[in-house]
Amino acid sequence: MVISDAALQALDNGLGDYSGSYITISRTGGINLHDLFSVGTIAGGITRVGNNLFDSNNDLIATLDKTTNHGQLKITFSDTAGDAVTQTMVNNIVNAITYSTTDTTIANGSLLGLTYSFNDGVSGVGSVTTTANVTVNYSAPTATVTSAAATYTEGGTAATVAINAVISDAALQALNHGSGL
Repeated sequence: MVISDAALQALDNGLGDYSGSYITISRTGGINLHDLFSVGTIAGGITRVGNNLFDSNNDLIATLDKTTNHGQLKITFSDTAGDAVTQTMVNNIVNAITYSTTDTTIANGSLLGLTYSFNDGVSGVGSVTTTANVTVNYSAPTATVTSAAATYTEGGTAATVAINAVISDAALQALNHGSGL
């Protein structure tokens, strides 16, 4: 997805200054409390600490709001240090948005619409909205256990039963920025 605003793009010698603009993302048809939006790894040296995004100079350039309306993500771009928030920064952030849902009522393989609304932050100018579709895929958890023969003698030391056990769930692993629960 590419965010572009001619008036904002003309600022800062053509690099753009999107400070004051914001984007909201939610499920098409209304906010669903089962929907989880976040921001993953961002290109261009932008880092995330909590709900704040920082440029490569560690200047705050955006804040994430996932709590005002659960099931919706709002990203507000700002120039707290006086530096411009460029179009490249905005697009790097927007393209790092992640989505997952805990809604099990959606049929596996269904298309689900997500609505993106961008507002340039200029009073009276308005906003633009577009929809993207995602395919819902459920995956069952897996367990892999490899073990060797174990011998235990009464009164002896404990015997290792499972030398290597790995339990994984792709849906849970996606939470907490890919670190799982």
